[in-house]
Amino acid sequence: MEERRENRWVAPVSLALLASAVVLLGAMAVRDPDTWWHLAAGRLVFQSGIPKGEPFSFVLTGRPWVSFEWLSQALFWGVWSAGGAAALILFKGAVAALGYGLVWRWGKKSPVWSALLCVLAALSARHWLVERPFIFDLSCIGLAALILGARFGDGPGRRAWLLVPLTALWANLHGAAALAAPAMCLSAALAARLRDSKVPFGRWAALSAAAAAAVLLNPHGWGVLEVAWRTAAYPGKELIKEWNTPWWELGRPFGLWLLVSLAAVPRAWRQGSPWAVWTAGTLAAAFWAERSIPLFLLCAPACAAAAWEPPGRRVWGRWSGALRLAGAGAIAAAAGAVWHPGGGVSLAAQPALRGAAAFLAREGVAGPVFNEYESGGPLIFSGVPVFIDGRNAEYPAEHFRAALSWHRPEVWAGLDARWAFNAAVVRRHPTGAWTTRTLDESPAWRLVYWDDEGMVYLKAKPENAAVIERLGYRLLYPGRGHHQWVEEALARPNGGAALLAELARSTTAAPGGVNARLLAAYALARVGRLADAAGEARAAASLAPGQAQPLFTLGWTLETAGDLVGAESAYRAALSAVGPDARAAVGADLLNNLGRLAEKRGDRTAAAALYRKSLSWNKGQGDALANLRRLEGF
Repeated sequence: MEERRENRWVAPVSLALLASAVVLLGAMAVRDPDTWWHLAAGRLVFQSGIPKGEPFSFVLTGRPWVSFEWLSQALFWGVWSAGGAAALILFKGAVAALGYGLVWRWGKKSPVWSALLCVLAALSARHWLVERPFIFDLSCIGLAALILGARFGDGPGRRAWLLVPLTALWANLHGAAALAAPAMCLSAALAARLRDSKVPFGRWAALSAAAAAAVLLNPHGWGVLEVAWRTAAYPGKELIKEWNTPWWELGRPFGLWLLVSLAAVPRAWRQGSPWAVWTAGTLAAAFWAERSIPLFLLCAPACAAAAWEPPGRRVWGRWSGALRLAGAGAIAAAAGAVWHPGGGVSLAAQPALRGAAAFLAREGVAGPVFNEYESGGPLIFSGVPVFIDGRNAEYPAEHFRAALSWHRPEVWAGLDARWAFNAAVVRRHPTGAWTTRTLDESPAWRLVYWDDEGMVYLKAKPENAAVIERLGYRLLYPGRGHHQWVEEALARPNGGAALLAELARSTTAAPGGVNARLLAAYALARVGRLADAAGEARAAASLAPGQAQPLFTLGWTLETAGDLVGAESAYRAALSAVGPDARAAVGADLLNNLGRLAEKRGDRTAAAALYRKSLSWNKGQGDALANLRRLEGF
């Protein structure tokens, strides 16, 4: 009786904690570029109905477009219109939480154990919880499992036939319905038949066929199946990370869940749980394409819950209630850890390259405008007709391949000859690669706008002459990832003044730009204006609080000016902002500079320790290695 009273509140509390944790796990700034064209498509649905012709790309003008995800796009836009980015992000989290909540109920005999498994799986799937139509697959799989139930010994009852309208709804949310819903029904029934020859497999197969037919209940009819096949068979998809076998994920949480599932599936199979076959199926799909990993991470906790009782129930007996409380606390702690700023929680979203898009509109720049694959979605949202975007299967494979290698001079020459671009919008490459070299070194193109996100180039044509004369840059190469070009500009006659004038114009054109101020700080320090350099570095740090690079530049500027105390403070603040991924680059450099400061103070022991730590973060940090050898007398 006491345990029954306890379970009365343990289950709802566990479910509430799970739902809260999943919503918090999804509370990240919108970062997937495809989100933006999905929002733009939803905007079209609200404005003029479901689009049937190509609305976004000048390359595809006049072609039909099967907008098979129209319903999810309309929902995204409706939520965005009502509450902005925060509402969209929380809505996405709620959709994912519904899926995990429906999976949780399969382990409701041990609610905390089931909730703990689900939140750990959701934590592992966090990277894939993005604002794209496939997020609805999580809740639809959960609903399909609820409808089908666990007993396949009898034929499908009334509830099971709800799979047909669910599939029809699902088919208008995401194309996965074309396979997922019928496959869930058919595979579970087949597994049950293999265990028991009396299972009426034919009746379940009829339900699966009816569900498959329900996919056609959408505005595009057979077009949905055609697009699904064209997407899966697209010859260029191997160039897209999410369509590849995710070998790189084996050393991450996915690899741990893989091992758990390999052990859990046979046990769950012996117990007759349909989650054994569903987990095995989604695991196979995940190995076929990385994009299926979140589906596997939805099914895996249900399979594990079916395979094993919670640890401690048999051993601890009456103390198992305390263990359940501890498990609930662990879930709450996981949610709290994610909410901490270090967890990357954000409810913000702005389309990338909005400054570039605004520049094109403000200056009346006509197309065609070249853009990179990753930039298509944000530019579509901003109203710019695009050259390429995330709807890769809509484009010819040769066009897609050329778009991904546009930075090669011979490829660019062919593309420009074919499309006669008038402008180019290019990202500042996250790796620092000089992808804009072809444009920077061509007399036919001129940089006219840049900010922290990207650059706009105009072709040297009569209709662009006035804008190029007024706004064109002659010394700046922001697409280059190092300062060599700054030194080249400073070496020219009157180069320092000319470079600083262009940088000042850059900060006026993009007042929130951090990189222009960092470059100005470096250039000012190189010409001996150290106080002004420190001012620019401080301004950059104020524009990017918590980022390491502005503080690094401030520390270097103060060190150059002889303010060792201020330099050390700035370096250490920068070091505290360095994440694990930046240790080998920025972190190792900071440690080397701190070692150099320790040497200047006369503390050779501390300096040597800092140099060693720098090398432990990056064995190739040449300055730290040279400094350490000098200190140790080699």
